Amino acid sequence: MRRTGFTLAELLIALAILGVIATFTIPKVLQSQQSSQYKAAGKEMVGMISGAYQAYQQAGDGTYTNGADLTPYMNYISVDSTSPIDAPPGYGIVLCGDNNSTCLKMHNGGLFLYFDTDFYFCDSPGLTAMPFIFDPDGMGNGVTTGLGLILYDNARLTSAEHTLAGTIAGDGNDGVCDNPFVAATDPPWFDWD
Repeated sequence: MRRTGFTLAELLIALAILGVIATFTIPKVLQSQQSSQYKAAGKEMVGMISGAYQAYQQAGDGTYTNGADLTPYMNYISVDSTSPIDAPPGYGIVLCGDNNSTCLKMHNGGLFLYFDTDFYFCDSPGLTAMPFIFDPDGMGNGVTTGLGLILYDNARLTSAEHTLAGTIAGDGNDGVCDNPFVAATDPPWFDWD
């Protein structure tokens, strides 16, 4: 009776082929998984901002003037005023605490930056808005780009890439909206769909 099976050479060749496939596949799977986690965290932030704004309006506190008005209605771990945060693509790293900004450490591990004063957006009819930045990994290391978000006072929330046409940035000091706002692109891990 003759025994059949694979030779050692055939097994080694099969293992080598599997190794090559794994070399190309595993990093893409891990990248996709991380992007999915970041996207979920970004969508969570979108929902939290919208919910905080609605709660603020229902409380009858009037029209908000800065991100600090919404923080009592947000769920976060702590306030951070010194860490770096990754800004949207093309804007590098921003320090929490610069330009009257404050960061919140979120439960999902990310950092959320809002501006306290001296920064607003408006267009020619006078629609104002507040910019936010969300860094999903919360490390501010320049590796992961952050997500820019814009909340208009008509309750419309967009990513910085989908900013309404005609939006102009003002510095808040003189009340004049005189600086055209260049919309940032969304990071590769986020899409608005």
